[in-house]
Amino acid sequence: MTVLPHKNRMVWAVLSTIFCCLLGGIFAIIHSSKSNSLYNSAILTTDDGLRQTLYLQSEEQNRKAGTWILVNIIIGLVGECGYIIMVAAGVFTGLAGISFI
Repeated sequence: MTVLPHKNRMVWAVLSTIFCCLLGGIFAIIHSSKSNSLYNSAILTTDDGLRQTLYLQSEEQNRKAGTWILVNIIIGLVGECGYIIMVAAGVFTGLAGISFI
């Protein structure tokens, strides 16, 4: 069995962590890292049965990473839209006169 090319989602996982949501991004990074590790193991092994198993596990982790990236981006967009709506509605204007000292 030949190992098919692999989508590396690490860059998207890191970018979604930085720009969207930290917690979901961490899960995306973990699954992407597992996927890359399993894929590299699949390439280096000589046993065809083990290679197929590792490749399928790699693709499963890659799918999970993609799901977390998508969830992370959606959470970030919803949060940003909510923030913009609250600023437009003037929710934060009353906080300008509050002194915390």
